[in-house]
Amino acid sequence: MDALIIATGFLQGLVQSYQQVAGPGLLPPLPLNLERYILRGFLSDDDSEQVLRTCSFISERLHHWAQLDFGHPSQTHAWRLFAGAILDSSPLLRNLGIRRVGEGPFLPPELERQIILHHVEGQDLAACSLVCVRMRYWSQSRLFHTIVFNSKPSPGSRNVDPETQAWRLLRIVESSPHLLLHIRNLSLQYSSAPLLAILSSREWPALEDLRLRYLPSVDEGCVPDIQRLVASPSLRSLELLFKPNAWNADYLTYILAHASRTLTTLSLKAYLEPQARHIPPSPLSRPSRNPSFILDRLDVISVPATLDVLAQPYFARCLSKVREMRYYHTLCETPHPLLNRIGRKLHSLEVESRDYSVANLAWAQMPLLTHLRCDLQHDTVVNILARLPPDNTLTTLTLTTTHQRWQAESLDQRGIGLQLDRVVAEKLPRLRVVCVEVTVIPRYRGITRIPRVDHARVTRELEAALPRLKGSGVLSIIFLRQEYPWWLSDFFRKLRLEKD
Repeated sequence: MDALIIATGFLQGLVQSYQQVAGPGLLPPLPLNLERYILRGFLSDDDSEQVLRTCSFISERLHHWAQLDFGHPSQTHAWRLFAGAILDSSPLLRNLGIRRVGEGPFLPPELERQIILHHVEGQDLAACSLVCVRMRYWSQSRLFHTIVFNSKPSPGSRNVDPETQAWRLLRIVESSPHLLLHIRNLSLQYSSAPLLAILSSREWPALEDLRLRYLPSVDEGCVPDIQRLVASPSLRSLELLFKPNAWNADYLTYILAHASRTLTTLSLKAYLEPQARHIPPSPLSRPSRNPSFILDRLDVISVPATLDVLAQPYFARCLSKVREMRYYHTLCETPHPLLNRIGRKLHSLEVESRDYSVANLAWAQMPLLTHLRCDLQHDTVVNILARLPPDNTLTTLTLTTTHQRWQAESLDQRGIGLQLDRVVAEKLPRLRVVCVEVTVIPRYRGITRIPRVDHARVTRELEAALPRLKGSGVLSIIFLRQEYPWWLSDFFRKLRLEKD
């Protein structure tokens, strides 16, 4: 039995899973020899120095094991110590059904699944996939869940180009066809014509989320390849991002005509220059089939021409049940008829206040809107909240911001908050929850000079800026870590983050 599977992450998962099974209350102490083994076998690397120092102050027993400098046992001996510690000294774990199988303990299948799916990370997860059939299934379901094809590597980079990466994936699934059932997400950061041709050469039966970014122009002959990918039988979410010179109405129509009938979420993006918004249509005939999907969510970002395409009767059935919408940077000077038609059924809307076109939305034509999400800025009051009708039905308001804006005391930020606090109290009579999402900007170790987040100070500043919402008990402040953007270069991906 490979001792890698009992690395720190796996052991922590075992304890956390036991706590969930045993119910609330204090965890029972671990056996003495298991405590010794964990402290000496897994908490002795450089990253765990602080953990060891903390353990040394808990009790005399932990102080003893944390301070002594024993040699590291071999892998085989380490596994036997671990197995013996659990089976011989822990009746609590034996009550869960653990018993000897060969050289190691056997965990109940439901506990193995809980540990591997929720608590094991990194190399430990790869090691678990090599242990036995049971662990292999749950480990591979996470290892192959999301496949990301990065953009072409920069000169001198050791990263593999996406076409080579795709060929490797195809060889793996050809030798192990069962892995196809684990692949749920495919993300192409740069959808070159060769990469699309490679991936479309086979079916993806379990694919649920497909992201095709920087699609090439229709002249490169990749329309059939894209159509085969979007026709995956289990596809639920589709994101299409067009190059500035690749957008045209017929191109989009041809792609969506072949989209899977299971599709429920569609995101359309294109970064167009002002003079490029009216690109003439390509010489494509009308598709021979009608789209069969019905959307629940629609995202339209930086591509105003999309509204003209989707407003055609050809897509009327597809948009008949849209309940959620994300609307960014479309720059429509007047309310588009499509927005009026969709708005009557919207329950949730996400906008950005810096986009002045949101001020032209027909807010009065959204009688079912209950959730609004936008950024916390001065423009939020001017362009959005002040334009809501007095009989609106909003019950949930989500405001997004960053910790930098509220870390230091700022009269400007407090003034923005006080103005928003007053308008919300006056214009949203049915409001039940105001959630402020504070994004913590990552700090790269040794490079970024962004101040470390002070959760208490940010919370105090927000509460001082929103006194009415705090007093009425509807204010909720949560902190979220900003994820790596997909467009970050290889250099930034390798940098270590500060632990905030």
